[in-house]
Amino acid sequence: MRWIRFAGVGIAALVCGCSSAETNGNDVVQSADGRSAVDTLMALLLVRVESDDPQLHGRFVDYAQIRYARLSVDDQTWGLFEIAEELAVEGNGGGLALQDTREPALLIAELGCEIGGTDNPLDTVAEWVSLLDKHLAPGGHVAVLEELRIRPSHAPEIVLQPRSLVPFVVSQGDATAYVGEVVVALPMGESDP
Repeated sequence: MRWIRFAGVGIAALVCGCSSAETNGNDVVQSADGRSAVDTLMALLLVRVESDDPQLHGRFVDYAQIRYARLSVDDQTWGLFEIAEELAVEGNGGGLALQDTREPALLIAELGCEIGGTDNPLDTVAEWVSLLDKHLAPGGHVAVLEELRIRPSHAPEIVLQPRSLVPFVVSQGDATAYVGEVVVALPMGESDP
């Protein structure tokens, strides 16, 4: 009997503690025009070597050497984002570390976390409004991988500008959008790695 009273009091406390407003666990802040506050994009990045040399062709650059990615979405700059912290990955002869397996780098591109964003805080109302306007509406969008920077060990940085178009969809209530997997070709000669 004691257990039933305890359960009854617990249920009453839960009912009294709940809000009467209807909410969804996936609800996010929305603007006046109904756009979801999607402010984070995620993608998997792979760099595949293209070469006439059969020992190089089709291999992948080690994900730890992929350093930065510049994105735009729907013809608006999204930002330049760091992929991984500086890691010591030794390549062949001080160059690129290549592997046969597909191990993508995870890109998490969160608005306001661009490289240089912490050193240059938003100062004007126009800069804040510009940032808020980047939030994406539910529906179809196109991300463009504008630039990818690869840092080989003991060699100059490689800058690729693939302009890879990746369509993706934002659902109502999403706070994060998964762009998908982006495979970028890295042309190489026989003596490059």
